[in-house]
Amino acid sequence: FDALPEEKKEIENKEKIEEKMENKETKKEKTLKENLKDKNFVNYNILLHLKNISTHLDETKRINHAILEILNILYQKVLEETPEKEKIQREGTFKNK
Repeated sequence: FDALPEEKKEIENKEKIEEKMENKETKKEKTLKENLKDKNFVNYNILLHLKNISTHLDETKRINHAILEILNILYQKVLEETPEKEKIQREGTFKNK
């Protein structure tokens, strides 16, 4: 069974594309290996990643601070709206009967 000329072309094109992709991957690996030998490249990338981590930590700190502020505001509202007897009871100075 022979494939039609169109199918042959399609198969050849797919094979060429796959070969190009393999070549690109091989080239990337070679480039990365070469770059990893360069101390400046490695140091720069380490610093870049540390800066990114630092930025994320700062964002996390800001978010945590905002959450704590919201919780504090909610707690103050609860304290304001709680009757005196329940406040004393919650603090443990009022004995339950």
